Amino acid sequence: MFGGVFIHRLHPNFGLGLGFDLLNREERDSSVLITNANSTVSGQTLAVLVLGKWIITEGKVQPFITGGMGLGRSSLKAVSTPRPGFVWTATGTRDTRTIIDASDTAFAFALRGGLDMELNDALLAGVELGYLRVSDMTYSLTESGRQVLPGITGLKGPQASYTFSGRITYRFK
Repeated sequence: MFGGVFIHRLHPNFGLGLGFDLLNREERDSSVLITNANSTVSGQTLAVLVLGKWIITEGKVQPFITGGMGLGRSSLKAVSTPRPGFVWTATGTRDTRTIIDASDTAFAFALRGGLDMELNDALLAGVELGYLRVSDMTYSLTESGRQVLPGITGLKGPQASYTFSGRITYRFK
């Protein structure tokens, strides 16, 4: 995961800004996505959010809560091959097929909390625990996917991520 945030302080304890999160989902093998086939699933999500940050107390150590709303764009790719001894019913072949290769955009929100520690007047270091959710998205099947899974047009569902991260903050003056 990679992200960035710009917050403009409107008050010593509150600011508004923009942020983004980029999540790469590593390839993951599945033997249950399609009966009698081995699949590899991967994807990526980009969320762009309007954020509000509440700094609970000022001082050397600053606990904070951040929340925001915006849009998330997610892609999903699934590639499948019949298991040994099986073939694709529609063609009688064992070729590898891309079942899903699609993207969708949906409402996203985040809630985060953490601690920042002042290193000097302009630089802070901290830790943050976060939750990001992108609402239901629909991933359409490819033509090959519709052959393998007749009667199904796509997969639908939300995406949620929990994060724990270190952070460096620079205060522009």
